[in-house]
Amino acid sequence: LTTDCLLSVSIKLVQNDYCLFEKVSLNSDDFRHVIEIYNFPFIFTTEDLLEAFAKYSDGGIKINWVDNTHALGVFSSEAAALHALTIYHPLIKTRKLSDGSTKAKAKAMRQAEFIQPVKERPRTDCVVAKRMVTRALGIQGRELLTKIWVKQESKSRKRFCITRAFSVIQQ
Repeated sequence: LTTDCLLSVSIKLVQNDYCLFEKVSLNSDDFRHVIEIYNFPFIFTTEDLLEAFAKYSDGGIKINWVDNTHALGVFSSEAAALHALTIYHPLIKTRKLSDGSTKAKAKAMRQAEFIQPVKERPRTDCVVAKRMVTRALGIQGRELLTKIWVKQESKSRKRFCITRAFSVIQQ
């Protein structure tokens, strides 16, 4: 055994301050429309939470899961979120995100761009739907009506010709 290749090894202790990772500071103005929903059974689904908050979600609600028993409720406004904090449910607890758990705050910070206030989907009717379809197809309104009329006209001509041909054959 030779000791020609001895290396000098030194061990340095890692100096990390993990206290920085414990507290997550939020700008409270950015997340006033978000509440933390917590302490509910792990078997709850998104639909269960939406059903529990149905009365409080006039402008809409979106659920972002933190873990099996924590979720973020994203509302359309601060007023809607404050109204949802008054919920009485035997299996669900709520609190402002500013008073929430570190995990919930961290989730909100990571997904800040996705936790914008929920906007209610605008109502649609036949006129809006027709306009959307015609624009998607690249057809102007009158052009579409003309194409439909021409198609119906050609169908009625074909029917007329077929019925006339049958009447001639039967005679």
